[in-house]
Amino acid sequence: MGRTKELSKDFRDKIVDLHKAGMGYKTIGKQLGEKVTTVGAIILKWKKHKMTINRPQSGAPRKISPRGVSMIMRKVRDQSRTTREELVNDLKAAGTTVTKKTIELTDRPHNILGKQGDDQSAATVVKGSSLRTKITSLFSLKFPQQKAGARQGSV
Repeated sequence: MGRTKELSKDFRDKIVDLHKAGMGYKTIGKQLGEKVTTVGAIILKWKKHKMTINRPQSGAPRKISPRGVSMIMRKVRDQSRTTREELVNDLKAAGTTVTKKTIELTDRPHNILGKQGDDQSAATVVKGSSLRTKITSLFSLKFPQQKAGARQGSV
């Protein structure tokens, strides 16, 4: 079921006042034409926080807008050698100031910029390097006898 329209502060206060007067949830719901669960939720919130207005959303707002994230992903997909520094400069030109770490965290769910392995040998990959360099160096660390891009069984 979808969300319904938010109830006004006056309406919420009226529910709390009726509850203080000793009325039950069902009676309040029938009198005001609201569901019993809604009445109960408003009263429970009032008992817990002593307020009927909505509390602010937790957490910090996003640094990069969804449009900025898609711009980053598109650029990295089109130009695989793009570094985090270049992405920071592009966003700065667009009016958003971020750090390389923010770019790294933004990329985490998409995993386009590559990631460092859990083993110690993969830690030699430079953080600001391009995706192709990372893949090549990780490949050479995992398969030292082969050159990057070489096939097995080639003559």
